[in-house]
Amino acid sequence: MSREIEKLSSDLAVCTFDKEKLEKKAHLLEDRLSTSMAQQGTVEKETKDFAEEKEVIVRARAALEEQNAVLRQEREKLAKENKDRRDEAVVLMDQLVTVQRKKEELNRIHTAKS
Repeated sequence: MSREIEKLSSDLAVCTFDKEKLEKKAHLLEDRLSTSMAQQGTVEKETKDFAEEKEVIVRARAALEEQNAVLRQEREKLAKENKDRRDEAVVLMDQLVTVQRKKEELNRIHTAKS
């Protein structure tokens, strides 16, 4: 019977040792799980932040494209006005040349009469 008690005591010691090892592993696994959950929370927050930043960028890009379209229209309008002014300047220069020729002609006629 004392052999059985020794055997049981030995088995109990092995079981106690195994239990302690399992408890340590359980604590390590719990720590790893909580770390993983914290990392997952961080990743989820970063993903949300990234999505928000992306949305801001998309909206800003749309606004810039709209502003670019307005500026393009303004540039086209100014180019047309500039062309119209150049055309008007050409007409005025032609008129000036015509007036100067007539003036010269009148001066010649006046000089010839004198």
